[in-house]
Amino acid sequence: FWVQRRSADVKKARRGMNWHFDKDEDLLDDVGLCVHPCVATATYLTDRGAPLVVLSAPKLPRGQDGAPDADAQPASPPHNAAAYVAFPARGLHVAFGGDLLHGVPAELECKGGERLALLVNVWLHHRPAGLQSCGKVCSRAWRGSTKPGSALRVGLFRRRFREDGAVAIEPGLADWQINGVQIPRDLQQGVWRVQQRHLKVVPRKRKNCK
Repeated sequence: FWVQRRSADVKKARRGMNWHFDKDEDLLDDVGLCVHPCVATATYLTDRGAPLVVLSAPKLPRGQDGAPDADAQPASPPHNAAAYVAFPARGLHVAFGGDLLHGVPAELECKGGERLALLVNVWLHHRPAGLQSCGKVCSRAWRGSTKPGSALRVGLFRRRFREDGAVAIEPGLADWQINGVQIPRDLQQGVWRVQQRHLKVVPRKRKNCK
């Protein structure tokens, strides 16, 4: 696990998080093998900052060995792809498939302030390389409630929205990006599912450095 903090003191453009797939980073660097966690989770400790956006597609294509190919460009998503948008709220716990592309677009921030989240990935039949046990944190047994909180319903954004009523974002990695992602401007809180019907994966344009 790790704690992700975005301070309100930095520029808004730097208060987000780059688009990425969760994976065993050390294993990929050492032997070129990509392994995703089974489940990725985020628990929010504040109600400020930009939302988490998770795309249902595309996923990394599989190689001949069946493992995800971190260097390959995926195919364009189908017309039933969706973007899940989760605005920070204190105590909100979000879980999603560990092989899904996600990020925190700073341009979607509605409420400024410190964004603090506890991130925990769940791995099955695999122990990530380079990680250490956190050891015993507290010497006293927890005596509070261990019952889960109430489930939060994911809202389905059904209304049609014009392009001038949406924020266009371009998720992607170093070599490719997704065109056509639209998030309605009037989403400001809660967790939402927004249909994405016109997504296209294209090579990322290289900037000429002179």
